[in-house]
Amino acid sequence: EVLAVEKRFPVDDGYRDVAEHALPILDRLGFRATVFIATGVVDGDATFSWYRRQPPVLSWSEIVDLARGATLRFGAHTVTHPDLRALADSAARAEIAGSKAALEARVGRPVESFCYPAGLFGARERALVAEAGFGVATSCEPGANLPGTDPLALRRIQIDRRDAVLDLLDVVNERFGT
Repeated sequence: EVLAVEKRFPVDDGYRDVAEHALPILDRLGFRATVFIATGVVDGDATFSWYRRQPPVLSWSEIVDLARGATLRFGAHTVTHPDLRALADSAARAEIAGSKAALEARVGRPVESFCYPAGLFGARERALVAEAGFGVATSCEPGANLPGTDPLALRRIQIDRRDAVLDLLDVVNERFGT
């Protein structure tokens, strides 16, 4: 079952600090994470437009090394991180399928998960993600996923720098019953 409860957290954009700071904590606590990669940003062909000075992202060699371990998996997050809703069908299709193909070629295994950039999507984007062969896709809509939740429109529980470790543990215990 795709929606089986698992101690796995989504992490967007593939910043290097995931490996430097989050990985040791995830390992220690027995959690796993899926890191969503915008492949063109890793290639150096694109940047995240919301930064004046972009933080470093993982390199392909780091992604390949980390993908060999048990803690981090990698999912697709488009090529250039656009608002897919603003693109023509062919451009949106290329962003979605292109990121899957590039990531699979690098990590040497099927990539089954996708994250809509900024969580923004509609029926067309969902259909393109299905067409590309993804089994699950995440939005940024808050909330829990229950049996019957559309696996290509999964909700997420936001955790950010304002949340203390005890807050995180409360969320995990509340949502996962651990």
